[in-house]
Amino acid sequence: MERLGVKQTAEMFGVTRSGVYYWLTKGLHYKIEKVEGAMDRKVIDPKDVAEFLGLVELPKHSVITPKHRGGKAPKPVRQLTPEGKLIRVWDSIIGVEDNYGLSRYGVMRAATGKQDLYKGCKWEYVEDDLSWL
Repeated sequence: MERLGVKQTAEMFGVTRSGVYYWLTKGLHYKIEKVEGAMDRKVIDPKDVAEFLGLVELPKHSVITPKHRGGKAPKPVRQLTPEGKLIRVWDSIIGVEDNYGLSRYGVMRAATGKQDLYKGCKWEYVEDDLSWL
């Protein structure tokens, strides 16, 4: 797999660019790529990120998948019990739909607060939260 820039790595792993820079300060391996007529950039192998984070496999949905309407990258979403205890953090609503078989629209309505629960769970978007790192 080819090396990705910081922005692409952030999109692939569902974190902010600040999160990727934080990983770099904590020892994530990267290389400097010389770009003619522009500043050098840091490039990262996704396999190095997965190893750094202790993941068994790369995220299913990455920068290779089409972006949502409006050109925005998919947002991670938390699945919670009705009492608010964390069940799982999904890489995107599409990941919930593909792996769990739930309607992305139902999850989206719950995550945006238009309904309290969907399929017995609370849902919320992860907003630039680095506390799990």
